[in-house]
Formats: sequence, C-alpha cells, structure tokens
Amino acid sequence: MLRIQTFIIGGLLVLTGAAGYLFQDLALSLKIKGPLADDAIFVLSDGKERHEMDFIPTTGSAGENVWWIVHKLNEEHARDASQGNYVAEQTGRPEEAKSFWYASSRGATLKGMLQESENYNNAGSGEPIAINWSSIDANSSNLRIVYKKVGDNDGNVTLTSNNWTNAEYKNREVKPDEVLTFKKSWTAFIPGIIGLLLIALAQAGEKLPNARKHIMHLAVALGFVCLLVVGKMIGGAVGEMFWLKDEPYGIIHASMLKSVSMLLSTGLLAIFVVLCVLSFIEARKEKAAQEKLDAVKDKNKASVEAKKKAGEEKEEPSKEKKVENSEDEPKGNDQQADEENKDDEDSQEAQAKLDEPTTVQDSAEEDDSKSDAQTTKHEEPLEKKSEENIRSSEEQPEREEKEPKERSGDSEEDESSKDSPS
Repeated sequence: MLRIQTFIIGGLLVLTGAAGYLFQDLALSLKIKGPLADDAIFVLSDGKERHEMDFIPTTGSAGENVWWIVHKLNEEHARDASQGNYVAEQTGRPEEAKSFWYASSRGATLKGMLQESENYNNAGSGEPIAINWSSIDANSSNLRIVYKKVGDNDGNVTLTSNNWTNAEYKNREVKPDEVLTFKKSWTAFIPGIIGLLLIALAQAGEKLPNARKHIMHLAVALGFVCLLVVGKMIGGAVGEMFWLKDEPYGIIHASMLKSVSMLLSTGLLAIFVVLCVLSFIEARKEKAAQEKLDAVKDKNKASVEAKKKAGEEKEEPSKEKKVENSEDEPKGNDQQADEENKDDEDSQEAQAKLDEPTTVQDSAEEDDSKSDAQTTKHEEPLEKKSEENIRSSEEQPEREEKEPKERSGDSEEDESSKDSPS
C-alpha cells in the first residue's frame, strides 16, 4: 500500500482544511422559503460598522427575493467599501479602510445571478438571455452573507430583523427579535476530514495486512468519490469568485480562499487516485510475474524430483548386481594377504606362548594332568638336542680324517701341474 504517499497527501489535505477554516471570513447562511415581508428591515452590525440592507420584496419565487437582496447589498454597499479600501491602501491611508459585507447564493439562484451579470457585461453586443426568476428556486433559496473584516475590530458580527417571515436559520424558523451571529463554517475543514480518513485507512492497512487489499480499495474509492464531488463544486466556486470581482460589482477584496482550497483539494485527490491506479496496475503485473515464476519453479522442482526418482530406481538393481558379483568373486590378493598375515600373527602368538619358560612348581593347587603335559612338552626337545649332540661328536673325527687326505691330494695335483710343460 502507498503508505508514505497517502500520509503526505492526507497531511496536505489536513493543512488545506485547517487553513481554509482558520483564515475564512465569518459568514451567515439563511434559507428564504418565500416572499419576504414588505415591512421587514435587516440590519448588519459588527459593533463598529452598521448597514441596513435594501431589497425589493416580490411576490414571486424565493430565488427572486434572494436575488434582490444580494444585488442591492453588493452593488450599493460592498462595491463602494471594497474599492474605497483599495484606494486607501494604494494611497497609504489604511486607517480609512473599513469592514463590509457582501452576499451570494448557490444552486439555481447563483446560476441566475451569473447570467444576469453576463447579460450586463454583454450589453450592446448581443441579445441578453432572458431569466425567468419566478421559476428559479420557487420555494427555497439559500442566502449567504459574508463579513470582510478590516482592521482590529473584534466585536460580534450580527444580523437582526423586525420581521423574519419566510426566513429560516439552521433548518428552523427564526424567533422574533432573535439576533443571528456570524460564525466560521466547519465545512471549510472538509478537505482536512478527507485527509484524516485517508491517513486512518493507510494506518489500518499496516495494522491489518490480511485486509490491506480491501482497505486500499476503500481508500481509493473514498478519494475518487471526493474528487468527483469537489470537482463538481469547483467550477461554481471559481465562477462565483470572478462574478464577485468583476463587473457590475467589482468587489476587489472578495475572498479567494474557497476557490483555492477546492483547487488544492482537487489536485491532491487527483494525484492520490492516479497513484492508487498505478499501484494497482503494478501490483497486478508483479502478481502475474510471481505466479509465472512460481509455476516455472514448481515445474523445475517436479522435473528434478522425477529425475532423482528415476536415478534411484536405476541404482537399486545395479547395487543388487554388485552385491551378487562380490559374493561370487574369489578373494583378491590384498584380502588373501591380509588373511595370511592374520594367520601368521595367530601362529606367532601361539609359538610365543609355547616358548615362554615355565617352572614346575610343587603346588597342591595345580592338577597332575597339567604338570605332566608340561614336563613331556619340555623333555621332548631336550632329548632331540642330546641326540643331535651325540651324532655331531661321532661325525667330527671322521671329518678330521678326511680333511688331511683332501689337502694332500690337492698338493699332488699342484705339483704335477707345475712339472707339465706350459
């Protein structure tokens, strides 16, 4: 999962939402359900500045009543205040700048207002597009009033009226003499909420690896849906900003924060969705490659095992034949030599035992049969030795008699050889 990328994009979305919430202008939204009362008076105040809204009550649709309130407030109050502040800034007189209010709407009512401004700007160059205000948001239309603070005024910004007929605040009827206070809207932090959700999903994917795939799908689905929603709204926000800044109103200091926040959010969400799609494609490629590699490994492993098994089957009969041949073959020279050496060693040990001197001891513990066998074994070689000595003594005089005769015969032959002519 794109954990780091998701954290970065989610963090940027949180910063975008936080900046949008902290730096937004105070605002107040009302829902107009029908024609306003003819005697209604609406007063805007910040404790320092005060402005009474002018409008033209109509018996037509709620959208048309909102159109007149917005048009009058922007043209007669906001344009003059904003352009006056601009001149004060350019001439180095910031103390002359003052706070002011401007108004807008949304939906079909806003589209009608944009068309009215386009008709105004295109006057003389073509036929204007007729707008049937009686059919635009006939039963309900949104009125949004924005307070542009200038200077260090920290007083409460309020809206009061003597007659709240057909006016609702937060989906309820406004009570008589109720004072409505301008506040910051939490909806400006929506990009931050989206970022927090993406971060939470990325963290959940790390904590739950088995469910990572499903969590990733949920994250990209969330990002894609939010991209579609914000992308659909961004056109209206940008168009509204230019509508307020251009003619016929020329509110130079109309806030750009809403449009910038939506643009940043759209860009970040688009990047996130693209990264997710690329990650999915790469993951599928890696999965296919891994499956192919595993299949090749399994195939190679199976072939190696088959060869090994076939080799073992061939070796078994050859081993049996070798064993049979080794049993039938005569012993080799080395084996025979080893056996002869072993026999010689055994005979030498036996002869050494026989040659060891033994003493006949008169002991009552020895058996008579054992002593007799030992004496007979020793007497036999003594008798043989005595007989050999007798024979040698008898033969010795005969040898001595033969030796002089042989010597004398040799001397006679030498003399005869000398006398014979050479």
